[in-house]
Amino acid sequence: MDTKLQTQAIALACIIVLLLTGEAQAGKDCKVDEASLISCLPAISGNKPAQYPTPQCCKALKKADLPCLCRYRNSPDLKKWGIKPDLAVKLPGQCKLAVPKECS
Repeated sequence: MDTKLQTQAIALACIIVLLLTGEAQAGKDCKVDEASLISCLPAISGNKPAQYPTPQCCKALKKADLPCLCRYRNSPDLKKWGIKPDLAVKLPGQCKLAVPKECS
């Protein structure tokens, strides 16, 4: 399976998990469309995560309620699906956004 296809499969799995576990509410509560966060996956998942988030990821985070999103950092579902919370909380800083205390 090529890398792009793997990333898409991971993204789809994450969306399904979010919907099934009720984490989809996080998207509504945190003012972000989960589908727009797919562009962040290469920087927060996999054996060799991308060093920096994509411009699309930063655009999605700019619109999101970051303190709200950071409160989900300890969700067991993230780790279960290969999302590395420690990398995820670094995204705001990498996108040159103010890092909420909830991400520290």
